[in-house]
Amino acid sequence: MKNKYSYCLLKYHHSQTLGEILNLGLIVYFPVVNQLKLLLPKNLTRFKVAYPSFPERTITAYLEYFTSRVKELNQNSDVFYRYNTRISLEGLMNNEFLASDSSMLQFDDYKTSILYSDNLDYILTILSSTYFPSDAVEKISVSYNKNKKSKEEWIKPDLKNKIARIDINEVFLPSQDELSFLNELL
Repeated sequence: MKNKYSYCLLKYHHSQTLGEILNLGLIVYFPVVNQLKLLLPKNLTRFKVAYPSFPERTITAYLEYFTSRVKELNQNSDVFYRYNTRISLEGLMNNEFLASDSSMLQFDDYKTSILYSDNLDYILTILSSTYFPSDAVEKISVSYNKNKKSKEEWIKPDLKNKIARIDINEVFLPSQDELSFLNELL
């Protein structure tokens, strides 16, 4: 089982009646290092945009609690054996984080995957970009904008080179007859 890892989504249910759900976080357990990792979006903007009545303070308090709880559990790795996390994270999540009920926050979609890289940060980056694509887009656009040149900066050097290579003797202007013929076609 050391060549696998487990994870589950923390989902925000704004209204049980509407059934609308947004991914709010991700808990990942790596048995190879016996550690939990908590992935959260960079900000809660998309929640506030989707739901103007989004309880930001309450959710932020929960996320701060989850962050501190992950640190506590990582310092006491015996807890992972108690809940047999090598098989499933569900017991650990229900007892140490949040009971499974009909509240607005729920851990769900418990999954196990193959440890496809020794670089755990790489796996976390892939998971983060998969479940929080707006954060990945933000990173990409920031790096793109830093390297972005204006159209003029790209065109001017190339245009200057082309103009410098033009031999004035090779430029042909159409005759008056050719211009008249073209005007008739248009």
